[in-house]
Amino acid sequence: MESETFTLIYEKYRDAVFRIAVTYLKNKADALDAVQEVMIRVYRHDGTFASEEHLQRWIMKTAVNVCRDQLKSFWKRGRADADLTLFPAREDPDRLLLEEVFALPLKYRSVIYLHYYENYPLKEISEMLRISESAAKMRAKRGRELLRLELEKEEIR
Repeated sequence: MESETFTLIYEKYRDAVFRIAVTYLKNKADALDAVQEVMIRVYRHDGTFASEEHLQRWIMKTAVNVCRDQLKSFWKRGRADADLTLFPAREDPDRLLLEEVFALPLKYRSVIYLHYYENYPLKEISEMLRISESAAKMRAKRGRELLRLELEKEEIR
């Protein structure tokens, strides 16, 4: 891959890859490692992409796979909670919602984050996560239900 092309790809996708990595890995250092690994794979990729959309899907799927591989590692188990300061500052209600999203189990958190924060359709999310589209829809539904229950608890307090 040409250096100029890679630089453009890197600049365009590094932040999205980083945010996805943080949702999976829950800390900055591991997320930066994941971004680096994804970008190395992009640079070494010797195939061509049919379109910009194909490239984007390939990068996001690679990011998810790299994060999954890191989570399987013995050294990554039991790491600290997510550092929400890595995400842009938002109003308090949005910050509370983001905290609750990060508190969800990974299978719900990944679908909710990719759909509502990164604006991916459920069909693409199912391809990225290697699950059926109906499973992605169900995880989104159950994730929303868990979020609703947690937010209702917060209102009662």
